[in-house]
Amino acid sequence: MKWSKFQKDVFKNTAKGSGHTFVEAVAGSGKSTSLIESLNYVPDGTSWLLVAFNRKIAAELKMRAPQSFNGETRTLHSLGLKALKQRYPNVDVESNKMWKILDRVVGKDRKFNDIKNQMNKAVSLCKACLVSEPAEIDVILDEYDIDVFDMDRDEFISKINKAMLKSYEDTDCVDFNDMVWLPHMYDIKAGSYQRVFIDEAQDMNPAMLELALSACAKSGRITLYGDRNQAIYGFNGAGSDQFNKLIKSLDAKILPLSISYRCPVKVVNKAKQFVPIMEAAPNAKQGTVEYISSKEMLKLAKPGCFILSRVNAPLIGLALGFIRQGTPCNIQGRDIGANLVNLIKKSRRKSIDTFLNWLGKWEAKEIKRLRVRGRPVGSVTDKAGCLRALADDCRTIAEMKGKIQELFEDDDDNNRIILSTVHRAKGLQRDVVFLLSGTFFGGNQEEENIKYVACTRSASELYYVTGTTVPPAKSGMGHRQTRRAGMKMAGYPVGSIPWHFYNKEHRKLRPCTGPRTFKGTPQPKYKITEVEKGQHLINQPRAVGHGRKRKPVMFEFQKKVGDKWLLESGKKITKD
Repeated sequence: MKWSKFQKDVFKNTAKGSGHTFVEAVAGSGKSTSLIESLNYVPDGTSWLLVAFNRKIAAELKMRAPQSFNGETRTLHSLGLKALKQRYPNVDVESNKMWKILDRVVGKDRKFNDIKNQMNKAVSLCKACLVSEPAEIDVILDEYDIDVFDMDRDEFISKINKAMLKSYEDTDCVDFNDMVWLPHMYDIKAGSYQRVFIDEAQDMNPAMLELALSACAKSGRITLYGDRNQAIYGFNGAGSDQFNKLIKSLDAKILPLSISYRCPVKVVNKAKQFVPIMEAAPNAKQGTVEYISSKEMLKLAKPGCFILSRVNAPLIGLALGFIRQGTPCNIQGRDIGANLVNLIKKSRRKSIDTFLNWLGKWEAKEIKRLRVRGRPVGSVTDKAGCLRALADDCRTIAEMKGKIQELFEDDDDNNRIILSTVHRAKGLQRDVVFLLSGTFFGGNQEEENIKYVACTRSASELYYVTGTTVPPAKSGMGHRQTRRAGMKMAGYPVGSIPWHFYNKEHRKLRPCTGPRTFKGTPQPKYKITEVEKGQHLINQPRAVGHGRKRKPVMFEFQKKVGDKWLLESGKKITKD
């Protein structure tokens, strides 16, 4: 194999360098291949450890790594378990350890199962982030969308603390999370290797990094492989700022792997706005980067492609539409679906209408709580948007739950269209990738990193999709219902304003004109325009709109703005 000048510099550093090193590998740069080859340059007689992010990656690297009596390839969890057994030789692995603890802390009755599932998730995240203070746990609950159900929030946090304390005190058995967490809590070193190589370092949470770093001898060298610009898990302590601090604390030398062997020239040129050092391979094909409409996407999208979004809600309407057309697809994230089902259960509502009323109140309450604490509200609005889109396509609560199970899967194959958030698609690639450009944010480094990760999933064709819509109904769905689903995807407040907002200029869609007659009386056409801060103006003082059940309803508008009326000030009237 012909190695690049950048790869040769990495190999030379492995053989003859000094101090710690960070190998900054751009997307598609052959990082794993370079890492495996560099192990051949470790001086004879030098002990080394290759730490992989998960079991799948570890198995692949172990098969490719050179066989050596001085070297080991391990997952972080196997490394942690090995360290614990040196301190506690009789320790057993008990996968249900935390569930048994929660049985004692919360109760064994089956009615507590949902809340124990959420507590179990919260404990796992607190251990990963090395968090134990109540205020820190409170942040974790919001960042990871942990539902406290009907339990008082402070009581929920208190029980998490109790469960973590019991887990800490019980060293006779450990679960998966303890393997990484307990070595830190008991200050147990994971080894004394002269060389430690850490793969996908930018994605490791604080507990993982602490464990991996503790495996290095005092006079040893640490080599981190990763990409700061792919650090998109800031909510679990694996953000770019955290990683930059680690590089600085190690005083690590930075060596680039800047040639992408995955992405074509045009995709690399697009990615350069985020990572200027990125280069296309000498023999790279030109590829495709185009801006297209949502209608064009629906014609081009075929099984085997990716459709990526920053958030989940816009994917719901698309997935439902593809299914109606008979096109196989799924949304990545079975746990996301489980969270949506949990919220439906929490409502205890029996009909779609009553559930939507409850959902609106829940959303408003959660947004208010988060804003008081100065925290982002995106996860709340995204979850509410998902459920509204699902509700519009279902007749019963049971049907909603069934749709969620049907849509949210983690199967990844070329026989279906894969709809996913960028976070779920990280580490994957497809020849054809569509990005729902209107769903991406700006404002900080992590959001820029997300855009970079998104565009570099493409190995051939990259399409930026302007506007969003749903595929037309194949059968059994009228124009009005399809357009309502499209409106929900666009993020408009369907539950609060009972008619369509379709006159945004860039979407080139006609505004809905409402029923042509109302109680036998011809109705004039109306036009709705959007102004700043999500407000809408209508060009007449009265209008007939569609109610939630699509029955004509007359509204009168109370507030005038210039020569128009504020749509949100409309009040339903029963008489002409």
